[in-house]
Amino acid sequence: MTPVLLQLTSGYLSKILYLLALIFFLKGHNNPGGGFIAGLMVASAVMLNMLAHGTDKTRRSLFLRPTKLAVLGVILALISGLLPLLIDKAFFTGLWLPEFSLPLLGTMHLGTPLLFDLGVFMTVVGFTVSVIFDLENTE
Repeated sequence: MTPVLLQLTSGYLSKILYLLALIFFLKGHNNPGGGFIAGLMVASAVMLNMLAHGTDKTRRSLFLRPTKLAVLGVILALISGLLPLLIDKAFFTGLWLPEFSLPLLGTMHLGTPLLFDLGVFMTVVGFTVSVIFDLENTE
């Protein structure tokens, strides 16, 4: 039986973790660790929901199976490294779109490092959640 306080607060705490993950992802996509830390925070939010509402309900609430998410993340990271080869650049060379400005975020410069970070994010979330679910099922 899960504590009522955990069930009541898990929704709010999960939303805070998702928001912090988004901030870390956007802030860190040009620095080391943005996708990795954001992925761990999202996996923590999923684990919090699992503890509060049970594994079955949490599994049903996920958009994709965690293993599929991890595989898609690895594929996306690989694609970000292969894109420069199409224009005769070295593997994993950063390709950049023109800079633009957004009201709350400031100047944005997007490129293949963001795709790589998104792939890392997806891989970390998928792998971590998959391990958490597997550990919960062992007795």
